Formats: sequence, C-alpha cells, structure tokens
Amino acid sequence: MQRLFMYFILVLCLATGTVTASVAQDQQSSDIILTVSNVQGNSIEGQPFVFNLALLDALPQHQFSTTTIWTNGTSEFSGVLLRDIVEITGYSGDTITTWAINDYMAEFSIGTLSYNTALIATRHNGAVMHPRDKGPLWIVFPYSQGPDFQNEAIYAQSVWQLNRINVE
Repeated sequence: MQRLFMYFILVLCLATGTVTASVAQDQQSSDIILTVSNVQGNSIEGQPFVFNLALLDALPQHQFSTTTIWTNGTSEFSGVLLRDIVEITGYSGDTITTWAINDYMAEFSIGTLSYNTALIATRHNGAVMHPRDKGPLWIVFPYSQGPDFQNEAIYAQSVWQLNRINVE
C-alpha cells in the first residue's frame, strides 16, 4: 500500500506541475527510461514500476563531483540513489540486478557500500545524457573518495545505458 501511495504522489507531482518547466517541455521526459520489477512478481496488479525522466526528477536528488576512468577531468553527476528507487517500489529482496540496454548486468547486495552509494545519474555536468553518451541513465559512484570506490567490483557495477532493475 505504501508503494502505491508513493507512486501516486509522484504522478500527482507531475500533474500539478512541480516538475521544472525545462524537464516538462523536454520531449524525452515522457519516454519510459527505467523499469523496476520484482522477480517474485510482487508488483501492483502484476505490472512493474516504470519511470520517465520527469518521474525520476520528482524524487529526492543527489549530486557529487568525481573523476572517472571513462571521462576526462572532474565531472558532476546528479540523479537518484539506487536505494531510494528500490525503497519507493516497496519490493523486498537481498539482491538487486541492474541491466543495460545491451543486456550487460551487475548485481548489488542490499546493505552494502555500493548499494547505499550507487547514484542513478540522469545528468552529467548538468546535461541530460543520451545513449551515445552512456545515458539516459548511468550508475556512478564517488570514485574520487578513495580506494573503496576505485576497484574492479565497483567499476563493474557502473552500468551505463541502464534501463531496468530487478529486485530478487
């Protein structure tokens, strides 16, 4: 019931115009860019949660600046935390599997450092990302914060062109 209420609040925010005008006018903001489902099938009326850019923008936003092994210099990323997306759906499980458009996948265990800090970036240096630039969604971490974020396991979880999440 709580996740249905949260989803209703998101839709209500969009309907009342609390989303910024630039996002609301963006042609891509109406396209579904993320699907979140539960492997056990526990979803509202059997349907997964779907998000467009405007719905993601209506959620609590986070941002940080960091360097990456894929970009030059320091970059600023902003978006929604992975844990917030999972919490909003109300799904429960121990493992989160994230999938890219090309079917690349990475797993997260609930409660780990990577799960708690993973940012589903909707913007890179203030601009909406496109598939040719690792978008529209890219899981990023504050890599510059030290060795905990500079290892192969974290790099492997940095899914770009993210389009779906499964909670298991």
